[in-house]
Amino acid sequence: MKKLSALCVSICFLLFIMACGEAHENCNTTSKCPVPVDANAAPEIQKLHTDLSGKWKFIRVNTYDTIHKVGGVFNELRANMCVSYDGNIEYFTNNQEHVCTFCYTLLAKPVATLDIDKGGLSRYCQEMLKSGDIKLVGDSLFITSRDSFTVKNFIYRRTNDDGSFK
Repeated sequence: MKKLSALCVSICFLLFIMACGEAHENCNTTSKCPVPVDANAAPEIQKLHTDLSGKWKFIRVNTYDTIHKVGGVFNELRANMCVSYDGNIEYFTNNQEHVCTFCYTLLAKPVATLDIDKGGLSRYCQEMLKSGDIKLVGDSLFITSRDSFTVKNFIYRRTNDDGSFK
């Protein structure tokens, strides 16, 4: 009886360790993208890579025209994306209609930068997700890009599998 109890405790402990292990989002697809982070990248880039993987829903884009000194906010876009740990981003509109697949790389410059491979993408897809500075603050993702004299700050929030906010 003691051996059976020890075996049950051991199995439960192993299941607990496996359940607590780090799970990475892979967007239910097989990535054809290169590894998004260099193996020798700084620890903060490695952490960002882990934290970035998951499902994200578009909240708004804040724009600022640096010549005319005016800003704007646009939040009419119904879009979300899944950032895969293994290097791809699936972009969706209108409640899960697949539009684009991007490959991404995380770079360490003065700030972390999300570099999107836009090769072979339609103009629409190129405009939807820009390369730019990336910040994660809690469950919010900020991607700041610059188009000539306009600064755009795309804001996404982390979601559960059912699309509700975390």
